[in-house]
Amino acid sequence: MSDENKKLNVILFGTCDMIWNGSFVAGLKESGVKVTTFAHSNICAASHIYNLKRKRNQKIIEDADLIILGISEELGDEQVYKNNIRNFLWLYKELYFLNKKVVVIVWHYFAMYTEKYNNFHQSQCYLYGFNLIDIYGYCKENKILDFYLDMPNYHHPLPILMKKIAYQIVLNVHNFKLPKKIPNISNDSNFTILDLEEFYDKDQLIKARNHLGFEYVYKVDKECFFKFPTNLEGKKLLSIHTMNYVCNIDHAIFVCRNRKYKFAKISLRWETFPEIYCDFEIDSHSYIDCKYDERIEKQERWFDAGNNGIGIVGFLLADNIVFENFTFDISEENYDQEYDRNYFLTFLTEWFYFINDYKNRISTQESTPNVNDSEFGTAKARIQNQLSYKLGQAMIENSKSILGYIRMPYVLSYIKDKHKQEQKIYEEKIKKDPSLKLPPLESYPDYEEALKFKEHLSYKLGEALIRANNNWYGGGYIKLWFEIRKLKKEFYRIK
Repeated sequence: MSDENKKLNVILFGTCDMIWNGSFVAGLKESGVKVTTFAHSNICAASHIYNLKRKRNQKIIEDADLIILGISEELGDEQVYKNNIRNFLWLYKELYFLNKKVVVIVWHYFAMYTEKYNNFHQSQCYLYGFNLIDIYGYCKENKILDFYLDMPNYHHPLPILMKKIAYQIVLNVHNFKLPKKIPNISNDSNFTILDLEEFYDKDQLIKARNHLGFEYVYKVDKECFFKFPTNLEGKKLLSIHTMNYVCNIDHAIFVCRNRKYKFAKISLRWETFPEIYCDFEIDSHSYIDCKYDERIEKQERWFDAGNNGIGIVGFLLADNIVFENFTFDISEENYDQEYDRNYFLTFLTEWFYFINDYKNRISTQESTPNVNDSEFGTAKARIQNQLSYKLGQAMIENSKSILGYIRMPYVLSYIKDKHKQEQKIYEEKIKKDPSLKLPPLESYPDYEEALKFKEHLSYKLGEALIRANNNWYGGGYIKLWFEIRKLKKEFYRIK
């Protein structure tokens, strides 16, 4: 990596795609650049505006050489959609006035809930002159979108894919352009940030650590409420910065009230930014409390939660804003190829063909015999056909090269699905003809010898992987890593 790249200072705005301990950030750091990310799970454009305008972040933004905005999945409900479009229009304009190189990544899964946003982000990039990496558009054009959306947990892409995109950005950063020069464009938005660390004495707040440093959190519960100060009257509330976990609070319900509205929202346990989906103006009766009951109207993104309190860090507000029908031009003739950066996404097509060819070879040359085949006349063949053995064999074979590691998740998923299908076919056959049921393993002449296969590394690795899958929520994959090391160590010592 060159000295120039090592000095690169990158700022990230996104959600899970760009979270501080994720693979995209890791890829940038491994490329030798300095990274600051304002990404959090389950957030949208208002939180990005909040962090752009927050006083404590101004020096970080000022020193940035490159700003990357990640576009993930969005909800299609009309109220949420209208709110998001408005906020994204403001966000793109705010990014333009920074006069810095901006890269927008539209991830392949961004339309997983709705296609209402199709071409919106692309049109904003071409309007302002932002560098666009349209993974969704590339995959769709090259007919590989279904392939990448067919992966388990596809809205959290494989680490190798996220890192590859990060590497490509750093390698190509010298080709990125500054925004266009747009005549007669005015910055007519006026945002206000209320940081509660500037509003309360520090001894009234909880000091909490996050990946950027420290935050000061005000706890609202059933015994107290937060009333907006009088100097904010007339401003519109857009978003609230919350950190419940530092107050020992899980996902929680809170209520926003003024003279016109009374509605309830959800604040997630972790650090996040609930957005307000109505024209909520601060007046002399505006406050937030946790006194929810079923008669109070609920805003979108609702699920079961407690109402024992929330932890508030700050607010995003704006002047003279009303809800309008925002329009934007998405006509194809306005697309400017000068800002299109899809030329370095060809590896996605290469991976598609490579993995498909590999899967086809497994299917045609290494497929498991049918339950009626003569090979199942031995206990050895029966054990080798068990899922544990097949998974373990694939793990060993694919751990011999970097490409093997890349394709391993696909191969293991394919083997698991194929085995499940074979078992289903077998069960259906013996229902129709019970005589086709295979005899117990103990009845085979080579049973004792075949049991040795269960002590093979292949079988043990497969068993460990299945246990990890069954206990993923309890740290199964972390335990798997240690178990694989232990198994390999024991195997090679015995060998």
